[in-house]
Amino acid sequence: VVAQLSVTVRSVLPNGDLVVAGEQKMRLNGENTLIGIEGRVRREDVTGDNRILSSRLADARIVYNGRGFVAGSAKPGLIARLFRFLGLG
Repeated sequence: VVAQLSVTVRSVLPNGDLVVAGEQKMRLNGENTLIGIEGRVRREDVTGDNRILSSRLADARIVYNGRGFVAGSAKPGLIARLFRFLGLG
């Protein structure tokens, strides 16, 4: 998933790191999607235009929640669910 999200600074830690969090709701391919991110950022990793790569986010928690056809097609099929229920998968 490639996305750009805006976050806000929730707190500043004693060592100067920033705790940031944000979420974005969007509609993609006819389905509602929520992407959320939270983590800790070093001030020196923030670029001059206030951007940071997610790879520079410590203690990252990233949430992706889709609803609709695309998300539904990513779920296991009936046979896979049956095997899992029977302890065979």
